Amino acid sequence: MKMKPLLSLVFLLTVLMAHAAELPWFDINCNLRKADYVLEGKIIDDKGKIEITHDYSQVKLKETVIQIDQFASAENFKISGIDSSLVGHSIVIFVKKDTLQGKFFPVGGYWELSTLWIDEEAYNGAIQNSTISDWELATYYKSRIEFEIVLKNWEIFNQAFIHFKNYESPENRVYYLYTIFNWHPFKTEIIEEIKKEKEIAPQFLENMAWNLLHQRLPAKQEICPCNWWRKIWFKNIYEYKEYESRGYVLENIYLDLFSAYKEVASNDKEDGLAIFLDAVKYGMSTMMKSQWSSEYNEEFILEFIKFMNANPTDGWEGQKVILREIVTTNASHYSEAFTKKLTEILK
Repeated sequence: MKMKPLLSLVFLLTVLMAHAAELPWFDINCNLRKADYVLEGKIIDDKGKIEITHDYSQVKLKETVIQIDQFASAENFKISGIDSSLVGHSIVIFVKKDTLQGKFFPVGGYWELSTLWIDEEAYNGAIQNSTISDWELATYYKSRIEFEIVLKNWEIFNQAFIHFKNYESPENRVYYLYTIFNWHPFKTEIIEEIKKEKEIAPQFLENMAWNLLHQRLPAKQEICPCNWWRKIWFKNIYEYKEYESRGYVLENIYLDLFSAYKEVASNDKEDGLAIFLDAVKYGMSTMMKSQWSSEYNEEFILEFIKFMNANPTDGWEGQKVILREIVTTNASHYSEAFTKKLTEILK
């Protein structure tokens, strides 16, 4: 059955931005981050069997036919423009696999958000125009080529990251990861891999921290944004914490870096964080208000202090006194917003 695209690309983006804070929609980056498999196929019967016609996954699926119960009936989707039978529809699904039960489930928690519906050349994703409306289909990619270009971009990032596994020695693997850290969006993954080599990790993590102190480096969330992670979707903090526990949280490369360094640094480095504390003190003492003259990343300083508040050493309260004195002496050189944030977290 032919499904007419509901919105032009420009209008689609306008609608999505207008509803970004309250409604979910298909998000390619979110799906690619979590998917074990990216599968294109056709629904071949009323039990939800899908014949795989193309496997875009990094590690290919062995099966050529899979069954997903939700695709047995359109009633499970409530998508405008799709009738009671899904048989014959071609789709792309982003899934994880339960290896124990052999079942597939959507990476975003909703099949609507983890599925593209193919209509001739177009790849359509589901959106909601209001919280009480059915899902509707909008054209995300006008052709297979457009869709595959997006997948290729992600594959390039992924291949650049996993290339470190080609090196036999731990030193070369870590050095490779270190060289791509500044520009690669998978910063938390890079930190995790470097941390595994505890003997050599500290020196590399120190240098990476130096880069972060002196410039704000873009994270995956900025280069490949994922809008599933907006807290405003959740009814209360408990619901958010439950979602957070399953890994759907904003990255914090500063927290990851501080935690990793503390874990691998030797004991003679005051719990492994003295070098960061010295850098923060120096930065706070010398940074200037103008963004053009400032050589230090305010976010690094704020995140380090937050980290220490949450993971205090025996001497942290005394260090906070010193930091408050630095703020008092140098506040005229800071931006008003930075001074306010420093004051709040140093109480």
